[in-house]
Amino acid sequence: MKNISIKTTLKYIFEQLTGNFAGFLTGASTISLVSHFFVTCSFKTLGGLPAKKTVVNKETFQELGWVISIIIGSRHSK
Repeated sequence: MKNISIKTTLKYIFEQLTGNFAGFLTGASTISLVSHFFVTCSFKTLGGLPAKKTVVNKETFQELGWVISIIIGSRHSK
């Protein structure tokens, strides 16, 4: 069994925190970007009748979020 040093442990914790924070920022920016252009069809939006944005169903909204997060993630990894 290896001896685990404090330096290695702190490096691991720092990498986990920065990775999780980067994921959080990517997710938050993705949802705000998709929400800026699209709205989901729901009772609250009266089926999209008064909406000034393009109305999509929930599944399409989630798929758009996945695509945008992959694009944002691939741009940051370079």
